Amino acid sequence: FYKTEFPFQVVFADGGMDEKVEQILSHTGSKFRYYRAPYDTNITDFSKKMLVTYNDYVDTPYSILMDNDDYICPNGLSRNILFLMNYHDFFTSMGSIRHLFGAKNPYLKGDACHKNSVYGNSATERYLVFNKEFYGQWHCIFPTSLMRLIWSLVDSLAINDIQFIFYTVNILSILFGHSNREREYAYYLHDFMSPSFFFGSLPKVNEWIQTVSWKEDFAKLISICGNTISHI
Repeated sequence: FYKTEFPFQVVFADGGMDEKVEQILSHTGSKFRYYRAPYDTNITDFSKKMLVTYNDYVDTPYSILMDNDDYICPNGLSRNILFLMNYHDFFTSMGSIRHLFGAKNPYLKGDACHKNSVYGNSATERYLVFNKEFYGQWHCIFPTSLMRLIWSLVDSLAINDIQFIFYTVNILSILFGHSNREREYAYYLHDFMSPSFFFGSLPKVNEWIQTVSWKEDFAKLISICGNTISHI
C-alpha cells in the first residue's frame, strides 16, 4: 500500500509473531497506522485486538475489515462509501468479489457473499432474508461506530470460536439496518490460495459441532441476536 497512491487510511492490527512484518509495517508513513497487538494465541486475544483497534486506532466514520488474502479496489470502495453517506437507512454496503488466479472459495457457493441487497422493515424481516441464504457481511463497509459496538459485544460475551464470531458480526450488521450490494462494481479481490486465518483452519461442520465450546457459543449467539431484535 505505501508504495501506491491508495487514497484511504490503513490500520495494521498485527497479532502475528513475525518480527520482520513488524519492522516493515511500523515504518509505512503518515497515512498508515500500526498497532502492535499481543500475539493472537487464542480467539480471546483476537477479539480484544479488534476491539482495541476500533476504539483506539480507527477514527474515520466508515471502515472495512481486510484479511491477509484481500486486495481492495479503491473505486469500488469509494462508490460504496458514497452510497452509505447518501442513504442513511442502510448500515452496510459492498460491491462484487473477484477471485484471483482462478481460485474458488471452498466455503461459499458461487455468488453467495454478494447477492442482492438485504431489505426489511424490521430486524426480524432482515434476519429472515439473511437466513434464506448466506450473506457474507465480514467485508462490508460499516459505520465505525457500529463496529465498535459489535466488537464490544463479542468481547464481553467471550465467544471462544472464530466461526461464531464471524456469524455474530454477520447477523448483527443485518439486524441493525439494510445492507446494500453494488454487484456490478469490483470491490475487492480474494486470493484463496494464500493461507488465511479463517479459511485455512476451519473444521468440517460435523467436527465443529462436537467441539467443547460449541453449545456455549451457540447459546451466546442466540442470546445476543434475540436481545438485539427485541430492542430494535
